Amino acid sequence: MSDRICSITRKGLFSRAAVWLSALFLFWQILPSAAAPAVPGQEIKNTVVVTCNTAAGVFAGKITASASVFLAGAPILQITRLAGSSPVYMGEELLYTIEYRNAGDATAINAVLTDQLSDFVTFQSASDNGTFIATRAGGSVRWDLGDLAPGQSGLVTVSTKVRRPEDYPPGAPDAIGSGSVIPNTATLKANNLTGEEKASISAVVAAGVILELNKTAQPATAVPPGGQIQYTLHYRNIGPLTATGIELSDILPAGTHYVPGSASLPVSFSAGKLVCTVPDLPPGGSGELRFRVTIDADAAIGQNLVNQAGICAATVPLLVSNTVQTLIGRGGRRPERVCL
Repeated sequence: MSDRICSITRKGLFSRAAVWLSALFLFWQILPSAAAPAVPGQEIKNTVVVTCNTAAGVFAGKITASASVFLAGAPILQITRLAGSSPVYMGEELLYTIEYRNAGDATAINAVLTDQLSDFVTFQSASDNGTFIATRAGGSVRWDLGDLAPGQSGLVTVSTKVRRPEDYPPGAPDAIGSGSVIPNTATLKANNLTGEEKASISAVVAAGVILELNKTAQPATAVPPGGQIQYTLHYRNIGPLTATGIELSDILPAGTHYVPGSASLPVSFSAGKLVCTVPDLPPGGSGELRFRVTIDADAAIGQNLVNQAGICAATVPLLVSNTVQTLIGRGGRRPERVCL
């Protein structure tokens, strides 16, 4: 079917001082056409557009209104997505809720609901006997709903877990990160319908754990060969989630050696690298690690010892601290020891 629309243009309705509204009568009639015949469940949509001009003939605005009806005798499938939390955090649960309904006046035969998951999440569970189908792109969950009577509705949920960077191969270009967008699309179809109903939702990944690391070296003055330097690593979590799996690391400068037993926390030391596993750190939590190194007795005067430390966590890749430098000065005095 098609509409033949008769529009009426009124002039002189606008002025600089005021806008006068007059009655506008719009008539149309539905005429037969050579288009394909309508089928049950088909949407018939009618749109009216009213344009307005000033007295000078200048376009001044447009108003559009539409109305739709569906031909009786067919199922009408609908999906409603209930918004989940956004932003979401790596390593945390992301729950999807999907409502479905047959709004038509005929039964939907063998209705199937499918939820397509993103590669940024891993499937945990589904309600109502939803079946997970693993694929390279993240997988999907399928519900065989059977026949949906007119007015019948339901609700299903899918529990997923947001992935972390270490869940991907090293250097993977498509690994998850802060700012990644997690898409999700649900599809509902039936055997006696040619089309399908879709509804999508997305969530943004935020940095739930935000770590800071600052390093200092004492003394701040030059240290002679054979003297000692105390390094202090101050770390804190300024994010909204608890940091887990925290590890501090420090590769000592060439020409220095770790002083056994000098660390304020349990550490391991091998091949010039000191490693410390730190307890979980809640939001706003902080701590520090102190340890000493000895400069070789034959170290060159005037040499700068440059050092940085690193910190990482279960959801945070390696973060490097600021750089500290210590100048090796002339001797002539007893090597300085720095006490904890």
